[in-house]
Amino acid sequence: MLYHFAFLFIFVALQVKGHSWMECSKYMGDVSKPFDPAQCEEKAKPRPIGNRNVRNGGVFGADIGFDYRPPTDGSKACQGDATNFAQNYPQGAVEYEVGGTYTLAWPPKNHVAACGNNFIPDEFLKLHMVPYTNGQADPNQSVFRANQVAATFSDDPHVRGMADYKGFQNCPNFCNNKDKALCTGNFTVPTATTPGTYTFQWYWAFNGPQDLYSTCYEAVIVAKGTGDGKGFRTTTLTPEAPVTPAPVTAAQPGGATAAPITVKSTGAGDLNFAETDSAMNNCAKLTSSNCKLHAECTWCPIKPRTVCGSTFSLSETCMWTPSSGKSTREDNCDEIANYKQAYKIEYSSQCPYMCNAPGDFGYMPCSGVLTLSLVGFLFLVIGLHL
Repeated sequence: MLYHFAFLFIFVALQVKGHSWMECSKYMGDVSKPFDPAQCEEKAKPRPIGNRNVRNGGVFGADIGFDYRPPTDGSKACQGDATNFAQNYPQGAVEYEVGGTYTLAWPPKNHVAACGNNFIPDEFLKLHMVPYTNGQADPNQSVFRANQVAATFSDDPHVRGMADYKGFQNCPNFCNNKDKALCTGNFTVPTATTPGTYTFQWYWAFNGPQDLYSTCYEAVIVAKGTGDGKGFRTTTLTPEAPVTPAPVTAAQPGGATAAPITVKSTGAGDLNFAETDSAMNNCAKLTSSNCKLHAECTWCPIKPRTVCGSTFSLSETCMWTPSSGKSTREDNCDEIANYKQAYKIEYSSQCPYMCNAPGDFGYMPCSGVLTLSLVGFLFLVIGLHL
């Protein structure tokens, strides 16, 4: 009988209303914990978009229409109006010191490869910095692009297909609050910077280089040792390590006696998010020969497919196949306005079963009444003749 075609789905639906934006330009709190509004002064908020802003004690990550999509031709690179500094910053702009290292903060808005779905994209996240004079408009994107500042999220970016909590996705508590967890990254003001006022641009590409989001703000940079002394980080350009709530026995390349990857069950058919991510990543790093040496890793065929709008083109890879229990995840793919087909994946003792709504290339359809793909039909024919 084809027991591996019968699945109990545990639905973890995402409620997504926006994409993302940079919300605090000098976060002074613990980056391993949820956002603490007391650790982000009003000066550290970005300039508004019309009458919309993230000031005045609003909820971190709240959907107020603050996500800004700059045109791909490079014009209007920033949100809001740069020409009126006083109106944008009634308490003055955030202050940085030359050579100081500071933390930027933003909400994930469900866009992190984790919690059972490693396929959420993150093309790049960059930080740009150009001189600002009161009354001037923002320059073209080409000017920003020529003035990139080194930062943890660009120096150590997210690796596609991995739950690595890097780049835009440096959000340690994502699985506890997929919409509004704290995401952070550090940058250091270059030591050769001339004191003055500058426009900074947080510049994120989600699905690809044309799927852009930007948040701009002004900052006053002062000479080293002459600032307010707030917001310094003790390390420079070192990404914060993601917090892993529970330990995982990692697979190590080696002989047949290597320890299997273990994942603790937190309930009937339910596996802990952080442990699931770690187990999947440990298998994904293995070569074909090493994959076969581990009891909970299997070399599996992968059909080319579009996962929530992001192309996934691997033909085969080492996948996590737990020897006991199962983990089923669902993503409604509602991050993208014109792409709302549900995606599901189940991890069990078989190669992972991945499906989507009918019509999407490479997927087996998901439905209450099982509909088999051509491959499934062939398995059925073979099974009936055994």
